Amino acid sequence: MFYLQKIIKWSPAIIIFAAPLYLVQLKFGWFSTNALEILMAGFLLIWLFYSFALFFVTPAPRPSVSAQGGEGGKAGVQINLGLASRLEFTLTLPKGGNDRKEAWRSQFFLPIILILAGALSSSLAVADPKTSFGILKSWFVLPALFGWAMADLIKEKEDIKRILIAWISSGVAVSLISLIYFWQGKFTFDGRLAAFYLSPNHLAMYLAPAFLVSLVLGFFARKDAEKIFLYAAAILMAVVIYFTFSYGAWLGILAGILVVIIVLYFVTPAKAGVQARINLDSRLRGNDTKKFFIVFIVVILLIILLFLGNSQKFINLVNFDRSSLQSRLMIWRSAGLILKDHWFLGIGPGNFQGQYLAYQKYFPPYLEWAVPQPHNLFLAFWLQTGLVGLAGFIWLYILLLKFNLSLWLKQKEPLALALLAVLIYILIHGLLDTPLWKNDLALIFAVIIFLTSQIGKFEQNS
Repeated sequence: MFYLQKIIKWSPAIIIFAAPLYLVQLKFGWFSTNALEILMAGFLLIWLFYSFALFFVTPAPRPSVSAQGGEGGKAGVQINLGLASRLEFTLTLPKGGNDRKEAWRSQFFLPIILILAGALSSSLAVADPKTSFGILKSWFVLPALFGWAMADLIKEKEDIKRILIAWISSGVAVSLISLIYFWQGKFTFDGRLAAFYLSPNHLAMYLAPAFLVSLVLGFFARKDAEKIFLYAAAILMAVVIYFTFSYGAWLGILAGILVVIIVLYFVTPAKAGVQARINLDSRLRGNDTKKFFIVFIVVILLIILLFLGNSQKFINLVNFDRSSLQSRLMIWRSAGLILKDHWFLGIGPGNFQGQYLAYQKYFPPYLEWAVPQPHNLFLAFWLQTGLVGLAGFIWLYILLLKFNLSLWLKQKEPLALALLAVLIYILIHGLLDTPLWKNDLALIFAVIIFLTSQIGKFEQNS
């Protein structure tokens, strides 16, 4: 049992570190999978075995029952079923009366169910659901189950720290490998760095969240060794992201940092009490180095955006007739026309490419023909999970933004501020691309969701 505990304890961190292994494709007859999926499935099986073993050797906790006031002053009984506790799933039964109603509330549980239900119904609505079911398994079900199991194993802040180190270390490892590609002169046809990813944007989308987490946590790190590691990781990832020449990534990063500055120096003092505000203002005035560092980072990002003008991609952007922006506008127009015919159920996950080509007859010749995704996060969810899935995603995203902001304001939890920056990045980059619709990105999003559900349990100084 001891060795099983060790394996189960380290498995989430190992899998997060190995997220890029989704590129290692495997095929067993008709069944296609990849190395990342096998790791996640293996972890889930071990976690289930471990949970059942604990269930049989440990006395099960009794359901907690508490009386509370119901609607109209009527007493009620709240029963904590002990299920999905990290999602705060609660069943409330009014006390007495013949018309007993079951009312339950959830934080992340319901929107996640809506997303899964939307993806499933959209998959069932297409003529050939094989591709859709494959993506449903890889980008929705497995990451959600992984996040659930990961959250179940988080018992102390040290567990969260292990996950964060794995996440950041994965970004560092990918960056180091990418620099090898850079030194060997292996670029795309337009001079951008993609490394072993299918496109430069894929590389940027994987590194950007880890970069922001490193940057924000480095700002709050108390130990010199932690600061050095986090800042070095952030600088390394920033260099690689720069050579991807991904405008969407840098715009999202800039927006994430800007939100951190606003929250840190405007929202936080405004929410503090009188004495707390005096103490906070005094602490900030006495720490000009940190304030200068934030301003410095913003200036550096602006300079980077300006220097991108030397790239071939910027030249293509200026040539608007065949620019990436013009191509995206054409893709969005096609996606909008597809939505007119499939506005409720959508077209199923993974089917945009086929529909995009089928609708070409309504437009002039496309500037870009190989388009697996509609280059917009909200269009992607609406088209591929239907209206129900889109509603669930928007609901979930609002909750994530709200909870992380609240966790920062109430507990001054640095990780909450870091995750808030990542969420803003995804939102802004998602206007130009789909930074969640990929195996590794879906896994990272699941980590963000379930970390958010856990970090509120721990005090900052614990």
